[in-house]
Amino acid sequence: MQLKGIPFTDPFFEETLAKGRSKIFNSSRFRPASAVDLLAAWGTALPHIPPTAFIFHVSRCGSTLLSQLLGLHPLCISLAEVPFFDDIIRLPFKTDAPSGFSVSETLSAAIRLYGQQRIGNEQHLIIKLDSWHMFFWRQLRALYPEVPFILLYRRPDEVVRSHRKLRGMHAVPGLIEPVVFGFDPKEIHAADLDDYLARVLERYFSTYLDIASSDSRAVLLNYEEGPLGLLHNVASSCGMALNETHIMEAAK
Repeated sequence: MQLKGIPFTDPFFEETLAKGRSKIFNSSRFRPASAVDLLAAWGTALPHIPPTAFIFHVSRCGSTLLSQLLGLHPLCISLAEVPFFDDIIRLPFKTDAPSGFSVSETLSAAIRLYGQQRIGNEQHLIIKLDSWHMFFWRQLRALYPEVPFILLYRRPDEVVRSHRKLRGMHAVPGLIEPVVFGFDPKEIHAADLDDYLARVLERYFSTYLDIASSDSRAVLLNYEEGPLGLLHNVASSCGMALNETHIMEAAK
């Protein structure tokens, strides 16, 4: 799909893809398809930016707005919860993966593909992951030893209250494979929604403690710092310079 001329500033990358599908140059009666093993060749051939930071989050903690604010930076590409990344990470939990399939190799190639320069002068690539991707932090760290891991969090009770209004995928039993969270599938089907989310958040914060205690490139940031505070802290952690124009645009 061609996304030429479409800025990556939507709350979620799926919304950017929806805009792309509406363009006439993406309209066709034929649906393109390709083999997974072609990713490595494509990713290597394209001019791309290595990741500047990965944003992990416990959900409803300001990560969506933060990724949008980062995407306003003229030298930054911000990718927010790219569906294809999730497809790769969760493929082994859904079905038999293709012969020789490697999550790490395929994900690395996909990141190179999505991180290709769009106008030629971009210098930063920020990747906001889905919340459950924190369980794969060791694989990401092996791929990117020096890239900062931004760990966004919020008080658990506030996260639960937010999900009561509109529940995310990970807050509904069974929408994400239970084994991703380390749950026994037999134990979750009849779970109370708030109880299930509490168990998910317990796993999230436990994983954060593991990351923070063992990874020197991890940066914990609290929702209470506010959008601009988070923006400044992430930029500082990544070596990204913010100019007055960008700050004023972000403050609107």
